[in-house]
Amino acid sequence: MEQMKARLKELCGLTGISAREDEVVRYMKENLSRYSKQVTVDMLGNVTAYFPCGKEDAKKILFFGHMDEVGLIVKKVEENGYLRLERLSAVNSHIIPGSVWNVRTHDGKLIPGVVGAMSHHFMKAEDKAKVPELSQLALDIGCRSKEEVNALGISEGCVTSFMPQFIELANNMVSTKSVDDRAACAVLLGLAEYAASHPLSFDLYIIASVQEEFNIRGIMPAARAVDPDIAIGIDVTPAGDSPDLAGVSDIRLGGGPAFTYLNYHGRGTLNGLIPNEPLVHGLEDACRRGGIPFQREVCRGLLTETCYIQISGNKGVATAGISIPIRYAHTPVEVVSVDDLIYTEKLLEAFCSGWDDSLNLYKA
Repeated sequence: MEQMKARLKELCGLTGISAREDEVVRYMKENLSRYSKQVTVDMLGNVTAYFPCGKEDAKKILFFGHMDEVGLIVKKVEENGYLRLERLSAVNSHIIPGSVWNVRTHDGKLIPGVVGAMSHHFMKAEDKAKVPELSQLALDIGCRSKEEVNALGISEGCVTSFMPQFIELANNMVSTKSVDDRAACAVLLGLAEYAASHPLSFDLYIIASVQEEFNIRGIMPAARAVDPDIAIGIDVTPAGDSPDLAGVSDIRLGGGPAFTYLNYHGRGTLNGLIPNEPLVHGLEDACRRGGIPFQREVCRGLLTETCYIQISGNKGVATAGISIPIRYAHTPVEVVSVDDLIYTEKLLEAFCSGWDDSLNLYKA
């Protein structure tokens, strides 16, 4: 429990906006290299660890999760020293006023700042229920001029991330930024530790991927390089056990990993995942063997890289999605149960130890 919690705290304390995942790349490469002698980083920053089983014609199974977090990008530096922002990923305007940020300079330094909110004393009655547009908001880093901002190494194109704050709650729950998807990174490091000391009957690949929060496709060069037979993505999913999403789903914190049966973008089904059903059943069987609780999800409005990997290559890939339940996604106070991370890690171990090549994943 404490090891998983410490690993998650370290990972969520890192800064890793899409295409600026350098800190997380270094962390994942260093820690995966403790367990695999074959760890590579591609031009985009995807980190791949390879665990060969030594068998000829072995199946290639890929597990992956993304390293980047949501954030904003500096669009304009005002003459008075305030920073105007643009979305780099899906950050909701509702939560931006009153929030605390780090601005990443072009050379990697972090400068703190806040997005203020109009004083209640001077707010008009009709404005009190309105959510300001991002274009109406500005980041305050304490500078009084554009020249002072530039002297700190900040200009257009610098990115911003939520200020990390790791809070331990009751019932083994924690709250922090970037649980999406550093929770998966923490679980994948546990899988790597397991693979280093246990025999496998397939070739295992672990990828910590980039730019999921920006274009959902940053993993693709690394996935194509692996050319897996099976790919299993680990990401988070909004739980339905909090007042804001009550009744949306039965997914709850502490209920174990959720297996995706359908997801797609809220604006249509052109992008989405219907997983390989026998593979999902195989994952559920692994939970039953290991006495691990699990859940099932059908989710509209959520999309992951798995949908693109499914149709990559010349033969297609058998895919499945494992979701870790969280509350308050894409905010600085995401909440996750450490129990669910441990359940997910045990699921991966049970799946790997019980893998059977006779599992029929194909239509023919």
